Amino acid sequence: MKVKIKSPGTVANLVCGFDILGLALKAPYDIMEFEIIDQPGVVIENRDAFNLPTDPERTWPG
Repeated sequence: MKVKIKSPGTVANLVCGFDILGLALKAPYDIMEFEIIDQPGVVIENRDAFNLPTDPERTWPG
């Protein structure tokens, strides 16, 4: 079973001094796919050149 979502970027801080109002953007966005696998744990794969961490046990930044 697989699920694929498109997660929009956001703009926040539209109200002076408070993070209470924001909006979603049409672009940029991330596309994420989730799949149930046979073994326990989490596997993260990147399909872009941004070199984000793929170790689910690693805290970021760090």
